[in-house]
Amino acid sequence: MEWRKHVRIVYKAIRNVIPNAEVYITGGVAEDRLTVKSDIDLLIVLPYTSTFNEAVELRSRILEEAEKLGLPLYAPIELHIIVDAPPI
Repeated sequence: MEWRKHVRIVYKAIRNVIPNAEVYITGGVAEDRLTVKSDIDLLIVLPYTSTFNEAVELRSRILEEAEKLGLPLYAPIELHIIVDAPPI
């Protein structure tokens, strides 16, 4: 399926920008509920604390890198960036 190709490209872009981040597929794709209208949700867990503005910048850098790697503009990718918080 084409969505897998898109995920591979974005995963590589994430690795190029944030080598130590954890990456998970979430949402409908992960739950095998993929439809024509589905987007591909990727959860990126940062290994460090980040501000909102830094997360926005990381998102831009990842998408720019993914574009360089061949991700088409129409690819329905949604990036969700969080930090790995210590247990309470």
